[in-house]
Amino acid sequence: MDHIRRKQMKKAIIAIIIAILLIAAGGVICGVTFVGMGSSFEAMNFTEMETDTMKVTEAFTDIEVTADTGNVTIKRVKDPDCTVERYQDKKAPFEVSVKNGTLVISQKERDNIPWYERIGLLADMPKVVISLPSKDYGIFTAATDTGKISVEGKLSPESMSLTSDTGEIHIFRMECKGELFADTDTGNIEIEDVTCSKLRIRGETTNIRLENVITTGDFDIVTNTGNIRFEECDAESITAKTDTGSITGILLSGKRFEAKTDTGSVVVPKDTDGGLCRLNTDTGDIRISIGD
Repeated sequence: MDHIRRKQMKKAIIAIIIAILLIAAGGVICGVTFVGMGSSFEAMNFTEMETDTMKVTEAFTDIEVTADTGNVTIKRVKDPDCTVERYQDKKAPFEVSVKNGTLVISQKERDNIPWYERIGLLADMPKVVISLPSKDYGIFTAATDTGKISVEGKLSPESMSLTSDTGEIHIFRMECKGELFADTDTGNIEIEDVTCSKLRIRGETTNIRLENVITTGDFDIVTNTGNIRFEECDAESITAKTDTGSITGILLSGKRFEAKTDTGSVVVPKDTDGGLCRLNTDTGDIRISIGD
């Protein structure tokens, strides 16, 4: 029995060594290829890409975007027409249509993508840019697995929901009449010069920065690992929670503070008759002041 066990162990060790050597050989091949192509990821892009711009002539109020591996940008322009610019893998294009008053943009999924094309995706991320004229809009939803989501310009949707698995979310200069929701697992969230009736943010490994963000309702912000930063922001009530990170910044009006940290310091203003501000972190500091 001991002899059999020794033989099995020897086979297992040999298999592990072979696996390590194969991984190392693959790394050497990729490295040599990378150097041979001028140390440029762009040169290693084996995916056939194309660019085009579509004009959307049908009327719509809502927008729904879903992407697998791609960046999504929604922006306001002075032109009277809506256009959709697509930079895409020919085998996985962004399909554009208007259905029941909703502009629907979805990226065709590909199965069994070769490993060398996955390397190309690191260098040349597909993207879709939606340019919108000034008007009132309804519900904006955008979701991507691997990509960044950006919304910019003086747009006025009824509500907005942005989600990304491994990408950043940026929102600039926007007036949202209803709730604004942002959610990412591994990416930072940055919101600047925005008004809305309610702000809800969820993150996993996420730093969150808000600058000049004003709501008539409340902030509801939770991240597991990351800092939360307010820069001249305000809401009727505020809940901000992180497990590992600090909560800092400047609010524009007084609050009733409930602030707690397990390993860190707490510095908050004296309570006023303002709304409730709950701040909680397990590992980090809490430092809040009231601006002029």
